[in-house]
Amino acid sequence: MIYSLTHYQLTIQIPDSMKQYLSEDIKNKGLIIGGSGSYLESIEISQSTDTWTVKGDATGSYIHTMNADRTGEVTVNISQLSEASNILRNLNNTYFNKIENTKSGFINLDAFPLITLTNIKSNKVIAECKDCFIKKTVNKSITAEASNESWIFTCGEITIKGN
Repeated sequence: MIYSLTHYQLTIQIPDSMKQYLSEDIKNKGLIIGGSGSYLESIEISQSTDTWTVKGDATGSYIHTMNADRTGEVTVNISQLSEASNILRNLNNTYFNKIENTKSGFINLDAFPLITLTNIKSNKVIAECKDCFIKKTVNKSITAEASNESWIFTCGEITIKGN
């Protein structure tokens, strides 16, 4: 699902453990990307698997299978010159610096609790993405003109609500 960004905003809620590294405005409201005058190129929200599949056999019988998997990805394509891109880069670097091995050997990091896509004209939430992490450091490109960076978040649960 891809939308024109003039009338849509993506809000990324910041984990409590990361708020100390950000301004008061972002701590309280989250990172807001999109709307008119933004350096945002595109937002794409996609689920990892099909909800329904069908399998047939040579006799003509078939069976429908439902998959309740709601995992997926949010891709935010944004200008490398935007303030949001700098904030995401700083948060990503902070994640790498905050990695702690616990006694059981697991990494102790907090996910972004919620990413929402909102229609700012109607104030309706179009999609909610819960329990998200930045998938990887963005590719860096140096060209004659400012280029875009694609920030990809993996999400534990995606709910797409409509327009």
